[in-house]
Amino acid sequence: MGYNNIKVFAGGVQEWKKGFSLVALTKEVVAQGFAVVDYDYVRGKVGTGIRQFKQVVIMDARPEGLYSTGHIPSALSLPSMKFNSVYAEFEKLNIAKDTEIILGIGRECELSFMNAKRLKEKGYTNLKLYIAPPVWLDTDYQEIDIKKAKELHTAGIPFYDSRPANLFSKGTIEGAINISATKFEEKKGGLPKDLTKPVISFCQGYSCVLSHELARKLFDLGYRNVLVYAGGYPEWEKTFAPVADKVKPGKGEGTIDVASFEKMLNENPSSMFMIDVRSSAEYSTGTFKTAVNIPIGELEKKLKTLDFSKPIVFICSTGARSGEAYFMVKDVKQDIKNVFYLDAEVSYNRDGSYKIIKVN
Repeated sequence: MGYNNIKVFAGGVQEWKKGFSLVALTKEVVAQGFAVVDYDYVRGKVGTGIRQFKQVVIMDARPEGLYSTGHIPSALSLPSMKFNSVYAEFEKLNIAKDTEIILGIGRECELSFMNAKRLKEKGYTNLKLYIAPPVWLDTDYQEIDIKKAKELHTAGIPFYDSRPANLFSKGTIEGAINISATKFEEKKGGLPKDLTKPVISFCQGYSCVLSHELARKLFDLGYRNVLVYAGGYPEWEKTFAPVADKVKPGKGEGTIDVASFEKMLNENPSSMFMIDVRSSAEYSTGTFKTAVNIPIGELEKKLKTLDFSKPIVFICSTGARSGEAYFMVKDVKQDIKNVFYLDAEVSYNRDGSYKIIKVN
């Protein structure tokens, strides 16, 4: 037929619609007085990853299920389809009406546009839409909520506790690996070899930057499915830790039933606060994995610093010093109920393994 300048548009109808509907949406957004921002702008606003609502609020209008599986760090969920019911909770945050609010995840989204118009009607004056690619979820690390974190934990996905070792030793998410900022270079060799598999970092809650700093390092190493569980250990412990009344007392006053103790130790050691009252030299040769060391001679002056929100169990190697610690605490704090001691002879190894030789 003689045509000699033939080109193929391989993207087809879907790409055509996507490109031109985005242009149309952007024009409408701008026409209604909203600014359009891109990934680089949003990343600058995300900053350290923690919520700073006095400076900026990032808002996700997608359904809750999609928000749960991954969202921009620090973003709040305000599902467009439930705006009227959820807005009441958002209002309780007392966010100033001139605070910068960014809606969207980097793709055309009528839901974000609808929320922007609704917020404008509510009096908010500094609204921007992140509807221009690249999409955040394809470009950077994400944050997940506790529901998704639990699902991934059950599936055996690795969790990395970015807190200092002293906090890690007091309790952590079961199976988590400690990789604090000061130990990152030393421990990064033990990270998964498959850069496509999910890796999850967490720390001490929504105001803690450590999990976000670790996530950024992991992303820079080439991991492309990096997730931050921002609720961290405090939220996890509050939600999943066994309650104190599951502790079974032993036969003697203040003792803990050894079988009950070993069950807690194996299944959820962070549900109790173990204190090894032996000397620091003895402690260094081995102890239970989450036990902290407060030698018996230093215990009385440190009583005010102890965390009585969970059962305290004193341990030693014979039951003698742990029993002394128990009665010391009861003398000073007679109203405290969740204090116990392990009345048994125990041998410890450096790797955290142990053997209960004799129950007294």
